[in-house]
Amino acid sequence: MTAREVVYDLGCGSHKWPSSIGIDLSAESGADIIADIEHLEGVVPDDVADTVVLVHSLEHVNPLAVLKQARRILKQGGKIHVEVPNAYSASVIIRLLLRNTYSVVPGHLQTFGFVEMRNVLERAGFKVTRWGFKDAEDRFLSMSELGLSNKLGRLTSKILPQFSEVLWMEGVKAPKED
Repeated sequence: MTAREVVYDLGCGSHKWPSSIGIDLSAESGADIIADIEHLEGVVPDDVADTVVLVHSLEHVNPLAVLKQARRILKQGGKIHVEVPNAYSASVIIRLLLRNTYSVVPGHLQTFGFVEMRNVLERAGFKVTRWGFKDAEDRFLSMSELGLSNKLGRLTSKILPQFSEVLWMEGVKAPKED
């Protein structure tokens, strides 16, 4: 008999990862646990999760604080999966060229490209094992994002995936250095 994998979805919102324990600050989210993902001490014990996922949540919080919490609750060798908007997506670059503005989505405190995401994961004690790019699922797009820049951006990302709307990274909890 195999034990069931324990997965925590930090900042799950109303789109909880399948078969996970969702944690979100908003009671309206339907999360299993209502808590601030930057401060999970006393809410989630140490070394209990096989996997932690953060899907479109890390850009809303202090990323280092949340990733340290993720590391704390992960078992040794546990996995992390993170998805964030790509700060260097074609649609962002096209908006910059067409409107001469670089705008962060309201509610986003951080932006991440490949280097920024890898650096914050490593600073929090993770070893990056896989990464890639993809276009956002339609459920994460507002009507205003479906304009010309988004359409041109998605066309560009078919040819050059590094300019897709979403950056994802996976890693493992690295052993603590002495």
